[in-house]
Amino acid sequence: MMAISNGNLSEFSSPTKKNDESNRMKTRIDVKNENNKITKPVAEKFIADIKKHPDCKGHLLLGDNVLTK
Repeated sequence: MMAISNGNLSEFSSPTKKNDESNRMKTRIDVKNENNKITKPVAEKFIADIKKHPDCKGHLLLGDNVLTK
C-alpha cells in the first residue's frame, strides 16, 4: 500500500514557525505487508521510487515485523 499524505511539522520541529505554510510537508508512505523481513531489493525499489515523487519531501517505508536482517 502506498499513499501520499500532507501534514504539518510539529511545533517541536519548528517552534518559531507556528501555523506557517512552510511547515507543510508532503510525504510518501509505503507500507509493506509481508510475512518476512523487507528484503534488500524491496528497499532498493523504494529508494529508486523516490525519483518518481519529486514533490514529496518525506519518504517513509514501513514493514510488518522488522525492516532488515
